[in-house]
Formats: sequence, structure tokens, C-alpha cells
Amino acid sequence: MPEDVVAQDKEFEWHECEEYGIPWEASRLMMSLLEAYAYPPSARTAKWIWRISCVADWSRAPEKLLQLADMYTNHERELLFNGKTTFTYKDLNTEMQIQSSALRATEGMRTS
Repeated sequence: MPEDVVAQDKEFEWHECEEYGIPWEASRLMMSLLEAYAYPPSARTAKWIWRISCVADWSRAPEKLLQLADMYTNHERELLFNGKTTFTYKDLNTEMQIQSSALRATEGMRTS
């Protein structure tokens, strides 16, 4: 397996953000979200945390963001190592859309 694929499953290291495809501008957000994690996430999980964090303001539901990131991470790993997956990307995207829409709706009600 290529080294860059293997590196994605090593523990997240902030100084490698650029290597993971996470922009430096996201550092503050990433560090605050990673503090909510019960254990050090992998680089692959950190990448998904960042991607999902771009969709909505998850500050009131960080556990949902972390759960979705874990689901996407597990899906990628299943594709790499098993070929069979628990969920499809369509399933995951639908769940992410439902969760992020609910957050945006809640945010809209609070600001009205």
C-alpha cells in the first residue's frame, strides 16, 4: 500500500495539516474540534472533521460532527481494506445533509 495512504491512518499531527489537505487557516477550528475527541484521531479522521466542519456551524453539536467524521473515515478504510462497506457515500452524504440542515435551521431560528 502506498505510504501516503498508510500515513492517513497515523495519529493526526498539526504540523502536517498541509500534507493532509487541511489548510492552515483551519488550524484554530481544527484544534478546538480535536480537543473534543476522546482519543487522538487519525489524519484521515481529522481530514473528514475539517471537510464536514465547512458545511455548517457544529459548535452546538460537535459530537454529531465527530460521529459523521468517524463514519466517513470507517467507510474509506472499508473501501481500502475490505472492498465491502457498511454504508455508501450516498448514505453518508444524506446523513450529513440531514444533520447540517437541522443545525442551519436551528441557527436560523435563534437569529430570527
